[in-house]
Amino acid sequence: MSDDFFDSRPKLCKATVSYHSDLQFQDRLSYIDKRYDHLRKLTQTLKKKINDLEDIMRQDNDEENMEQIQRLIEDIKREKQMMRDEAHIIRGELSQAMYNEDLR
Repeated sequence: MSDDFFDSRPKLCKATVSYHSDLQFQDRLSYIDKRYDHLRKLTQTLKKKINDLEDIMRQDNDEENMEQIQRLIEDIKREKQMMRDEAHIIRGELSQAMYNEDLR
């Protein structure tokens, strides 16, 4: 290849590189924000299920209520695990975004 080929390639200036880094950082923050909204919705759902569980537990403890209580407890456990997973993802994304921003 000739030297003309290398001279005709577009050059990236610092401003262009910084813009793309900022864009990636902003995109990552937007993604984190969406994940946080999802976590907030999971929290609201969990609170509702806990309130439902408390209401059922105030009633007579017959066989039907015991089955509902067991189902709600299992749902609550699943919701809590999903919230833990979501929080772990958010924490990882945020630390990665901060690490990449520090490298810039």
